[in-house]
Amino acid sequence: MSLPHHALREQPLPQDSTPEEAFLQQTAQAVRRWGLKLPVLLALQAGTPLTFLAAQCLWIVQPTASLFSSDSHTITHLAHLLENPSQLTRFRHYLEQPS
Repeated sequence: MSLPHHALREQPLPQDSTPEEAFLQQTAQAVRRWGLKLPVLLALQAGTPLTFLAAQCLWIVQPTASLFSSDSHTITHLAHLLENPSQLTRFRHYLEQPS
């Protein structure tokens, strides 16, 4: 399942961050806005050993998802996020920040 592209673009991009950092911040904001902060944190904590496998699943479904959506960048960013432990750590940090 991917996050809707429009949900991640509601907040302005931080001026001094890289595209990856901006994606992490926007995704964390969207998760908090939807009220899913605790479930996502629990899933990340419990499922950390499986995040690489989840990323590979996203890479597999990406070509099919691009047929139904004009924006496959969200799936690509999520796959990169799940593959990289340092990005997961930064995402958790952004998610744990107060709204």
